[in-house]
Amino acid sequence: MSLLVRGVLLALALFCLGCARGETHDVSTWQLLVPGQPAQSATLPGKLPVPSAPLDYVLETDVPVPAAMRGQPVSIAIADTLALGSLRVDGRPVLTCIDDTFDRYRSGGALCWHFLAPERDAMHLELTVHDTNWGSASFGVAPCLVAASDGGAWFRFVVLFNRATAVGAVGIATLLGGLYLLVYVLDRSRRAPLWFALQALGASLYPLWWLGPTQVLFGPADRFVLADVTCAACWASLRFTHAELRLGPPHRAWDVVIGAGMLLGVAQTAAFQPPALAMATASVIFAATAYQVIACVRALPRSTDRATPTTIGLTWTLIIAASPFDAPALLGQPSPGGGLHFISLASAVIGIGQGTLLARQYVMSLRAADRLNDELRRQIAERSRELADALAQLAAGEGERLRPGDVVHDRYRVLRVLGSGGMGEVYEVARISDDRRFALKLLLGHTEHGSLARLAREAEIAAKVAHPNLVAIADIDVTERYGLYIVMELVDGGSLADRRDRWGDAPWALSVLRQVAAGLAALHAVGVVHRDLKPANVLVGGDAAVAKITDFGIASLGESGAAAGLADTVRAGGLTRTGILLGTPH
Repeated sequence: MSLLVRGVLLALALFCLGCARGETHDVSTWQLLVPGQPAQSATLPGKLPVPSAPLDYVLETDVPVPAAMRGQPVSIAIADTLALGSLRVDGRPVLTCIDDTFDRYRSGGALCWHFLAPERDAMHLELTVHDTNWGSASFGVAPCLVAASDGGAWFRFVVLFNRATAVGAVGIATLLGGLYLLVYVLDRSRRAPLWFALQALGASLYPLWWLGPTQVLFGPADRFVLADVTCAACWASLRFTHAELRLGPPHRAWDVVIGAGMLLGVAQTAAFQPPALAMATASVIFAATAYQVIACVRALPRSTDRATPTTIGLTWTLIIAASPFDAPALLGQPSPGGGLHFISLASAVIGIGQGTLLARQYVMSLRAADRLNDELRRQIAERSRELADALAQLAAGEGERLRPGDVVHDRYRVLRVLGSGGMGEVYEVARISDDRRFALKLLLGHTEHGSLARLAREAEIAAKVAHPNLVAIADIDVTERYGLYIVMELVDGGSLADRRDRWGDAPWALSVLRQVAAGLAALHAVGVVHRDLKPANVLVGGDAAVAKITDFGIASLGESGAAAGLADTVRAGGLTRTGILLGTPH
């Protein structure tokens, strides 16, 4: 970050210091000479009508020499082009003042030559361009005659800005990508750090492409590598966004779309591939970027942590805003920014923003763990005093129903009734400490010991078998007034039984079934058999169809369940009996 900031500030300083230095004149009108074709006039900036084949073409023109420039150091500068070429002034070759260490088949984005202006009122310029690739005939800005030996203030600013932001983007992406890849290797319980690492490392190739080292590594095929790696980075970014917004896995159609973009990238190995291929690949990348912005906007109203969709949405909005400044250079169109490229800067901001988001979530998880420890200590102190009296009263009578506005144990405020059944009711509640929403299940009626044991078993299994497709538990307690209750994750969207309008929708159903199978696999891995799996016990959250299994009250514990640390005391208490049909037979 410090390197990026210093580079940008230095570029601004040089630009401001040099703005008053000398004068500049655009050289827009040229004669185009292509072997085997008649001479024709050409106007820059733009793409020249030259054949898509390896050849050398020439641009010639006569340029007036202002009186103030005669006999003085001047330069011809082109701030935005991928062409490689040499310049002759009045038939004499002149020297370049651009570092071309990495240039093999294209320039790094800018060309500049310096010389002493002749002592007369005009000079003849002859620019020979080596047409080696699809970008060699494209000029984003017109060549400029500058009263300075180094291209002038604006040219220096453009070159320094583009290179500083590219170096900063590569450094930030590599550092953060490597760091979060290590985080994932050390703790594989969450996939978000892996997706972010792959996204960051893949995105670092774009600024590296502009800096030029990819020419040394891959030659002209670096366009193909850039297209495919960028598509792969978009694929990882989709999974990162879905993981952070808790939207479930992205639709498989994205795998097809991005795979198609990668196949188009393979076709770009030819030096003069049709521009439509580059456009098609860019369209795939733009579609994935725009989709993530839309997903963040849609997730914002229902998100309890608005920093996450806001940060992700703003970072991808930056890429969309920066694209018009970079795309013309790749498509042979005039540059609206005078040669400035902003995607490298936007990529650096994305890395910083999303990396900070992951770090913030880690800090929040530590704070949540501290709050949980405080909560557990408080519960142990209170329950030691209340449990005996509360259970005695429950055995003798009936607990009260909750109503909107009631407060349970000074911790949860009841908002509304979500549903009711033979044993009790489920309420939406807000935790008073942070206003987070949960579902509270409360036993009602005469609570015999079997019902209490089943509710306790549900809490035990939900607390110990953590999986994204199982409803998580946040609290369990007992009160003298209301009885035994458990507080669970709130899934907004109702049960699978409530979504009959989607039954028969094959892609939606396959996604739900895949998640249910994953949740069951997590239960079976610790020796738990649900024994009452039905649509009413599968909650489906929101449009993204995140499925979560609930209601483990009559689940069976096998030997592996006991080995995993799940208590088996409820079995000894007669929770199930021979001849009793479990679950929902009808």
